[in-house]
Amino acid sequence: MTDYNVFHINPMGWMIAVYFFLSGIACGSFLISVSWLFWGREDSGKIQKIGAVLAPVIMGCSFLFLLFDLGKPFRMINLFLYFNPASVASWGVWLVNIFMLLSLIYAWFVLIGKPDLARRFGIIGAPFALAVSGYTGMILMQMKGYALWNSALIPVLFAVSAIASGVALVTIFSLLFKVEKEQIQRMRKVLAWVVALDLVLVLIECLALLNGPQEAMEVAHLLLVGAYAPLFLGLYIIVGLVIPLLLLARRQCALGAQAVASILILIGIMVMRYVIIIGGQYFPLS
Repeated sequence: MTDYNVFHINPMGWMIAVYFFLSGIACGSFLISVSWLFWGREDSGKIQKIGAVLAPVIMGCSFLFLLFDLGKPFRMINLFLYFNPASVASWGVWLVNIFMLLSLIYAWFVLIGKPDLARRFGIIGAPFALAVSGYTGMILMQMKGYALWNSALIPVLFAVSAIASGVALVTIFSLLFKVEKEQIQRMRKVLAWVVALDLVLVLIECLALLNGPQEAMEVAHLLLVGAYAPLFLGLYIIVGLVIPLLLLARRQCALGAQAVASILILIGIMVMRYVIIIGGQYFPLS
């Protein structure tokens, strides 16, 4: 009998985790801006503009990490030339670029004060923002060889956490640009509900792993008491979700506490992206 050493190379690294994180922020920023454009009051224009500007800027930054990770970025052109309807990546490259274009047009009309045109492109762009926020999770879900990724909850968790991160960043910039306190308090309520939903989803996912097959139980052990527990359980769930939720749930939440909660949420969601991407590849397939 002959023994062979099999070397495993992670197909996805930290730059993909950052790409997933930043693209999620862009989608969340766009959606909160569109929401405020439709349901905000006359004094909510600053939040609309902040979210509208952040979306294409952050999305553009996310592209840099994706291109650097590819090594040969010009090969991405093949995804445009040879569309595969069965490939999530093929759909994703079109969704991302269409969303980028729509977010730029939307931001332009918001900034020049054309609310009617902004609403039209906001309505068109919102489904693309939701699709982009969830497609990153879809890429992972289709990889059946990894127990942590192959879950129907992963795309939903990525979409909800994307909205939470976008609202958190818009909140931070709203505080920096001294947006009216009443508007920031409205943002606090939205952020609290989204973070609560994020927490519920991740707890359900953990329970599913604990009650799954042997591979899933090993992943749950890795996340909750193993090597990645300080990041996943500590920084993501406790620091990034539970503590911010306790701060935001207070009726009299000070602006400083809201800023701290938003920063912790961003840190936690970035950590979550990293753990799911890198930790999901912890157990080799052979």
